[in-house]
Amino acid sequence: MIRYNNNIGSFFKACVLGWILEEDICSEEEWNGTLLQFASVVDERAYTWEVIKGMLQKKKKGQWIFDNRGARLKYLLLYVLRHRDDKKYGICKKAIDYGLQHGIEGIIYKTTDEGKALYKLYRSVFGEIHAICGFARFVPLDQGALAAKIQLEHHTIDFLMAYFRQRYPAHTLILVNQGRAYICDEEDNIYEEEGKDFEAAVECDDFEKFWETYYRAQYIPQRKNLRLTARVIRKKYWNWLQEGKIILEEDRKDGRK
Repeated sequence: MIRYNNNIGSFFKACVLGWILEEDICSEEEWNGTLLQFASVVDERAYTWEVIKGMLQKKKKGQWIFDNRGARLKYLLLYVLRHRDDKKYGICKKAIDYGLQHGIEGIIYKTTDEGKALYKLYRSVFGEIHAICGFARFVPLDQGALAAKIQLEHHTIDFLMAYFRQRYPAHTLILVNQGRAYICDEEDNIYEEEGKDFEAAVECDDFEKFWETYYRAQYIPQRKNLRLTARVIRKKYWNWLQEGKIILEEDRKDGRK
């Protein structure tokens, strides 16, 4: 058994070692919380990458790990491992195993089932980050804080905070998701609090009403195209965005016809 800790580098190294040594892998959390602790285990930190490189050279496999192809795979893993579904670990492991056995091109170019499965998770996480960065609307609060209500499925808070920190470098940032407030202070520390009060402050902002008035003024019913709308604003965001509520009204009208 190869044990890894909670970061992408440790997980990746454990997967490579698991393939070389023909061992299963487990996280420290799994190790401490189950009967796995009674099995023999090797911590991935016991092996350096220089040692691993030599082991791979003997097998004449996996040299892509140390060039741009390896960097590309690690980039994908950085997003995939933020997916909400725990199946992500097995999907990542299969992709790495395939790359070591057959070459990484089938994964990077999505020509294999393993590559397609990996990219599906990547697109879901990356798409969420892209959408929230475009749709989040901040409301000014006291003491220079900015707050926005968002809708997340995946573990992407730190990605979003890094993006919004560049946009608003001098403010405390607050993202409210499912009743919890995630706060990034001026020293870039991120912590979590009860979000009810922040959510109420965001919903009391008059700008949302002005935006709805503007959107209704620009809306032309004769040009309604909900299929195109769903491509631009995914349906799962319709009940969150102010303009999404108007889109939902039109969708319900079509449903009653």
